[in-house]
Amino acid sequence: MRCALALIENGRQSPKTGMSEVRAVAAQHILYAGFMDSDSAIVAFGALAQGTRLDVFRLLVRHEPDGMAAGEIARRLDVPQNTMSAHLGILARAGIVRSERQSRSIIYRADLDGLRALTLFLVKDCCAGSPELCVPLLAELTLLLKGRVMAVDIVIYHNPACGTSRNTLAMIRNAGIEPHFIEYLKTLPSRALLVQLIDRAGMTPRELLREKGTPYAELGLGDEALTDDALVDAMMAHPILINRPLVVSPLGVQLCRPSEAVLGLLPEPQLGAFAEEDGEAVVDASRQPVREIMRICLRPFCGHSACMGADGQISRSAGSL
Repeated sequence: MRCALALIENGRQSPKTGMSEVRAVAAQHILYAGFMDSDSAIVAFGALAQGTRLDVFRLLVRHEPDGMAAGEIARRLDVPQNTMSAHLGILARAGIVRSERQSRSIIYRADLDGLRALTLFLVKDCCAGSPELCVPLLAELTLLLKGRVMAVDIVIYHNPACGTSRNTLAMIRNAGIEPHFIEYLKTLPSRALLVQLIDRAGMTPRELLREKGTPYAELGLGDEALTDDALVDAMMAHPILINRPLVVSPLGVQLCRPSEAVLGLLPEPQLGAFAEEDGEAVVDASRQPVREIMRICLRPFCGHSACMGADGQISRSAGSL
């Protein structure tokens, strides 16, 4: 396979598919590796490293999913049409803009899959071996670009011996989502990641401590004089002290106890009724929660109907999900 950079420079078309060879190469890189290779990323960044082309791309992102005709783009940015055509060609060959003919016009659109691949390239080795730190970033990027969930990345810190953890995992799957599950008793998160998860969940280390079935009492962890650092040190030394399950999603981080608290973290609705292992109903046949749940939002006071009560206050009760 030839270098993607050379293919972009040549911009040749595939006689079988009509797709430029570089688009086909980029698609294969995304399919098999989940991100661009270095040469493709360099060309994409190079295409955006010019004021007019950056303005074009940002304008096209704002006009997703409808796209814009080249003439309209040129008019909006006050650029001669022949100059705009050259800029659009560079962006298209870089794999971040695509075009399609509609009647007598050619409509240009931002290639959001290409942008997502470019972002994946930047963070694929992130966080000193703790790539789960970037899961919310990538998932939120997908939500912002698409306006809907195309690929949901959810992480659950799971203990398969715990019924609450098993029920939470089952509810995530009942939304049609297969999460990344980390058995944290076997694969302990780094100390820095654990501290970040506690902070993002809006908790204190003490609130994450588990007492039942742990060495909580014998370690004297009930002593209120112990600092947060001391409690985190105890959890790192004895992972069973970390309560479960912690769930990370595009909508936030939460300790999901009770298990139905996870419903507020899922961007997709339940696919059908759901009952816990003991038979207690959580979601009814109309896919509505049976019991009250805690709502969460990364943007408190956002005014979204799912986050606000009838009185305009932040809602902590169940409603339509």
